[in-house]
Amino acid sequence: MAKKPYELALNDYILGMSYKDIAAKYKVGIDTVKKWKTRYGWNRDNIPRQQKTVSTLSTKKTKVDKGGQPEEADPELTDIEQLFCYHYVRTHNATQAALKSGYSQHKPSAAVLGCRLLQRPRVKAEIDRLKALFRQDIHLDIQDFLQFCMRIVGADIGDYLKFGAVDRFVYDDDGPIKDPDTGEYLKEPVNCISLGESEQLDTSVIQEVKQGKDGISIKLADKKWAWEQLIKYFDWLPDKWRRRIDEDRLELERRRVAAAEKKAGDNDKEKPINITIKRKVKSDG
Repeated sequence: MAKKPYELALNDYILGMSYKDIAAKYKVGIDTVKKWKTRYGWNRDNIPRQQKTVSTLSTKKTKVDKGGQPEEADPELTDIEQLFCYHYVRTHNATQAALKSGYSQHKPSAAVLGCRLLQRPRVKAEIDRLKALFRQDIHLDIQDFLQFCMRIVGADIGDYLKFGAVDRFVYDDDGPIKDPDTGEYLKEPVNCISLGESEQLDTSVIQEVKQGKDGISIKLADKKWAWEQLIKYFDWLPDKWRRRIDEDRLELERRRVAAAEKKAGDNDKEKPINITIKRKVKSDG
């Protein structure tokens, strides 16, 4: 037997959905939702149990692995809660997870619902369990990171862009212009930039490609950042250079402070001086 609207709306109310959103979801008036609350004794302190539990999970006590992470989901976890946990682990965004899992179709209420769900012990436990599973599927180590940094450092913008001058016809309102002496169409050199074929390039080091009113632009990953990571890992910077860098930074800070103090002093000097002239009043005697 299908549940009635007020029975379905109870779960939305407990999870923090507003009267307005509930009314819009079930196509009733706000006053009707308020009557449901009063008549059926809705209370946000209650935890809804009307959703079925996940059918694929065992009802046995949850096992814990050596790392302290649960190997199985909590049997009390509902389908929609598990879906929320899945989307949250992928996005780390409680609002988007609530929207994608079907808790709400409205962003404001989804933000409230997402925060409430994260406070539930069984939801928090499931998120930890999924994170542990996802970490097991990530086969990365420091060598992969260093190789990525090396690719960034070795990337050459010339591999991604071709630029130079090309000859193009000169036009007027009637079309291409001919040389009156030779009868050949006139040409002029024009700067040109073209992109390389993506199939032949390492696109993993491309940070941004966009097309604006001025044409297409491409931005590679930050080489300075990559060099800094390599220097830190291999400890390539001698102590004397570290001291020199620290001294330079200190000197720059001193100059900044001195400039700020000088500016403050100049501002004080520029303040107008008020001069008051009092006239001596002659007595009638």
